[in-house]
Amino acid sequence: MSFLTKRSDDRASWLEFFHKFIIAFFCLIFFVACGYKGDPSYSVLDKNGSVKEIKAYKNLNRW
Repeated sequence: MSFLTKRSDDRASWLEFFHKFIIAFFCLIFFVACGYKGDPSYSVLDKNGSVKEIKAYKNLNRW
């Protein structure tokens, strides 16, 4: 009989871990989505790696 209780305890601990993992994953997604929402900017570098200019996303005219 102790085998059945041990198995149910293992299953309960696995479910508890699984639910904590899912909650942590959704919290991570939520915090990432609530981050800084500024316009992205892209820097143009020289050959030596120093910043030449910084362009805003709207000024790139990619399409």
